[in-house]
Amino acid sequence: MTWPELEKFAPYTKASFDCLKDQVSSPVLDAIPDFLLIEDHRSDPLSWAIELDRVDFESGVSNREVLLRYLLSRAIIDQGSDIAGVEEWHSVLLGECYKSGFRILHAPDDFVNNYQRILEIASKTRDSVIASRAVIWAAGGKNRKVGQYTPFNVDGQRGGIQAHWFLSARLFPALLLSVANAGGLVDLVFSKMATESPIEMSRRLRQDRVIGLGYCIGDKACDLFTKWTLGAYRLTAGLLNSWAPADSPIPMDQRIGRLMTRFGLMDEFFGVTRMMSSARFGFTPDDAQPRPSALGSSIPAGRWFLRVMDFRRHAKVEAAAPKLWLENEWRRFGGLGRPPKFGPQDVVTILCKSLSEYLGVNVTPVEIDDQLMRLGGSVCKDDLPECNDCSLSSSCQANSPRGSIALKSCYT
Repeated sequence: MTWPELEKFAPYTKASFDCLKDQVSSPVLDAIPDFLLIEDHRSDPLSWAIELDRVDFESGVSNREVLLRYLLSRAIIDQGSDIAGVEEWHSVLLGECYKSGFRILHAPDDFVNNYQRILEIASKTRDSVIASRAVIWAAGGKNRKVGQYTPFNVDGQRGGIQAHWFLSARLFPALLLSVANAGGLVDLVFSKMATESPIEMSRRLRQDRVIGLGYCIGDKACDLFTKWTLGAYRLTAGLLNSWAPADSPIPMDQRIGRLMTRFGLMDEFFGVTRMMSSARFGFTPDDAQPRPSALGSSIPAGRWFLRVMDFRRHAKVEAAAPKLWLENEWRRFGGLGRPPKFGPQDVVTILCKSLSEYLGVNVTPVEIDDQLMRLGGSVCKDDLPECNDCSLSSSCQANSPRGSIALKSCYT
């Protein structure tokens, strides 16, 4: 069974991935900050491996370790209600710290020894971000007010205006974890590549009883760290038993979940009515409409809110045809023993591998995430999606005459 077999049971998913494939030329790579003085050789794996292993003379820390510290700190702070604002805060803060001689990614001791000065920089940077982002943020949602804005707000968690709280509860744990064992983050992240998956690694960083970051970081942020580590920055270059970008999990935020619901992946692999039948999978009816039977065939009308975290954590493929296809593809791509229970992130990974092999292209969850994030942040809105301007309009289940327009009422 190969890619064309999807037409039998997942035609919308197949058509959408075929369309996404045509839009992808190369991954969106984040720039390496200039203040780190790391030469970007990502286009040449051998040269990049050498550059990653190069050790900073002053600190004795490798570039691979420094970039892991940078990405983990960014993933942890990248959970705010205004992503652009909190990323601006992170970038400016680190740049100003290095300009002042506080090389906190190379030497976490600098963070503690110069904390009063770093706190002043963090507070000043927060105020500058508020000045540049508050009006833009307030215009982006109902019931938002300019005076409420701070880049430190964290969706679903406590947040506020306090620079000390954000530094100590968000940035410092990433730096401190890097000195939690002798091998640093390189050892913590990559030492078990032969026996665990990238998702298992990211969950270990959060849940391990000794080194776990706990509520400091969510599952989506863990997967974002993994996406950047494997896909954007290629930090496994030169390592044994290394993961590839194709092994990266797709970070599933609310926008990604909205698109999965509408373009067909959720229905064809998990069943939208089955997902709506139980609160466990994340759907909540807006207007007290009854939940459908798990065995129902028609997608209910009315507005339904999807909490994507619950769908990501609990949904597993059960239908015979997609489950058989996934198991066979999983084995073809090296799976041994008993097949796992396939969740949404696993499905995307296998779809990417199957598509790439069949067509001889290089499409990974990294590129799919970039494309879906772009669509979810522009045309595929919660209310009144702009289907005529969407590149998936001809393949989308919610926009097809033979599909289900009710899916457009599902929002996140």
